[in-house]
Formats: sequence, C-alpha cells, structure tokens
Amino acid sequence: MALERHPWVGASLLDRRERLFRYLLLLAIVALCAGCAGVKVQTVSAKDYVSERRGDVLTTDKLSTSARDVLTSLAVQPDRCKETVDHCVQALTRTDGIDAERQLATLAELWLQEALRQEKQGAEAQSRFEDALGAYLQVARYGYAYPTNAPIAYNHASIRAALAATFQHFDPEGTAAASHGMVLIGHSMGGVLGRLLVSSSGSVLLDAVKELRQIDDAQFKKLRAETDGLLTFEAYPGISRAIFIAAPHKGTPFASNRLSRLLSGLITMPVKVVDQVMRLNHQIIGGGQASSSLLPASLPNGVDSLKDSDPFIRAAAELPISPSVHYHRIVANHTPKTTLEDSDDGLVPYRSAHLPGAESELVIPYSHSVQETPEAILEIRRILREHR
Repeated sequence: MALERHPWVGASLLDRRERLFRYLLLLAIVALCAGCAGVKVQTVSAKDYVSERRGDVLTTDKLSTSARDVLTSLAVQPDRCKETVDHCVQALTRTDGIDAERQLATLAELWLQEALRQEKQGAEAQSRFEDALGAYLQVARYGYAYPTNAPIAYNHASIRAALAATFQHFDPEGTAAASHGMVLIGHSMGGVLGRLLVSSSGSVLLDAVKELRQIDDAQFKKLRAETDGLLTFEAYPGISRAIFIAAPHKGTPFASNRLSRLLSGLITMPVKVVDQVMRLNHQIIGGGQASSSLLPASLPNGVDSLKDSDPFIRAAAELPISPSVHYHRIVANHTPKTTLEDSDDGLVPYRSAHLPGAESELVIPYSHSVQETPEAILEIRRILREHR
C-alpha cells in the first residue's frame, strides 16, 4: 500500500527551518552590533602616528616596535632591558636566528637606552660619566655599518644621505643639542670617510676627473650635475671634532699587493653601485656611443680606492678640513726599528696616516687594529673629556 504524504507535514518542517534561520540571523546581527559598540574612532595627528609606528628611545623614551619584536622573539622581556642591558645584549649576540641588520639596529638602540639612563641618573660623577661614555661608544659601534666593497666616493655620499635623513626625522628644526658639537671617530677606511665628511671639495675632484679623462666643457657640465654629492660637497654641519685612527688618508701601497688584488677580484658590488658607476663612465666618455674599449676592465671597489695610486684618494688627500673642526690622530707603528716617517702599521704607512694641523698625535707600538688597545681607548676618552 502506498503512503500518502500530507501537505501539513512538509509545511511544518519548512516553517521550523525558516524560524531557525531567522533566529541565527538575529544572533549574528546582535553579535556584530556588540562588536561595533567596542570600537572607538578618534583623530590621530601625524606626529602621534609616527611616534606610535616609528617611535624609539629618542622620541618616546621606549624601544622601537622593531626592537621589541626582536627581543620578544628571543624570549626576552623588552622592559627588562632598561634595568639590565647586559642580559639583553648577550641574548642578541649569542643568537644566529636574527639577520645582521636587525641585530645591529637593536643593539644600537639598547645601548642608546642605557646611555640615556646613565645620563638621567647623573653623569657628573666620574664613574657615571665613564659608564655613559662607554654606552655611547657602543652605540657608535653598532649604529652604522657601511659596505667596504663599494668605492669610497659612493660610501661617503651614502653616509651623508643617511645622516641627513636621520636628522630630518629626529630633529627637523635642527635645535636639539645632539645635532651640534658632534664628535666623529673613524678607523682605517672609516677614518678616510670621516675626513671627507669634515672637508670641502670645491672643484678639486671634478677638475681631477676632467684632467684625467680629458672631457670637454659640455661633458663636464653633465658630469657636475650627475655627481653632485659624490664629487662636490661641503663639510657636514654639526661636526666639531674628529679622531682619525690608523687612517690611510693618502692611500696605501699594500692595497696593490698580490693578496689585495686577489681579494679585490673576489669582491662583488651591489647592482645599484655598478649601475651608477657605469652610467658615470658613459657620461664621462661621451654617452651611449662610447666605445666599450674606453671603459675600465673592472669597476673600482673599496680595496681599489685605497691604493696610493688611485686618482680619487690622491685628490681627496688635498681637500681642506673645515677650520671649525678640531681633529686628532692615533697612529700605529708596527716597525719600531725604522724611523717614524718611514714606519707603518702593517697596512698603513705613517706618511699616509699623518695629517698636518692636528691638535694631537699619539703613536702606539701596535699593528693596524690599534683601536682595540688600552692606549688608544684611553686617548679617545681623554679627547672626549676635553670636548665635554
């Protein structure tokens, strides 16, 4: 016997499903409204937004979001670092799980936080001054690293751009005390770059290129426009003292020896640097129609730039240092049996490290890494106290 399906059975099921759907829809609306009730909308100024997103120790007295993220990933509580910096520094230096750039940036910020803490506690006492000074030196150690594989002229321009961007961000009005009376400390190639930062080029470097490549006036005009900041610059404002340590201001013959040539051949420069150098070479020798035979067989890198025969280093050695900058020399002597004028530190000859007009010069019996000796550290501290 066939069963007959009554119409009211199907209708009842449909009604119940429809009512259930309505209940679920109503619950969803209530939940959404409840969530909306917790949202607050307010206007945030550009300054507050930047402070929240890009703030750091200098602007907010707190570690930046990036630094806090790095420390948290190492299971370190960021707030503890204000009480004991050593624990946080050890956690950072003992890990291989953080890329070098983030590691260096976080270390620099940690030491800056420590230096500011020491100052707030009163750095007038000798011990406090030493602690604050040591922390600031650590900031300088980790704060900036330049690519030694790039030509000196390119590195110098990059450092100037980085400084300008930093001061524009933190002190756009130029009124902060930190923007004035700066002390520059540079070792080896860093000393050469530091000397360029406190020097004025005039037209010396451009004239050297013009004479070397024998370019006409039209090409020279294009070259001047293309190399602004690379070959033409003024002493960087705000720097009032400099310390040059084992710096080959006039280059070094050791950059031309067999080992240096081998290392130079293994160096690979960033694509951006290669493109810029090649563009300038084409600019100098006549644009895109220039013969490839007129281009150099290889591009000069950081090692090549330190050769005592390099045209740039020889011209740069003649640039005048700003009269408003007091400068000092720390020189190493690894050949004590020779006269001082003929001595060297194993890499840099005394004649290259010597700079006329320096307020002081300390010669230390040691090799090129003289910056790590107690004598050099004490001399740097003496100069910084004098600057204070």
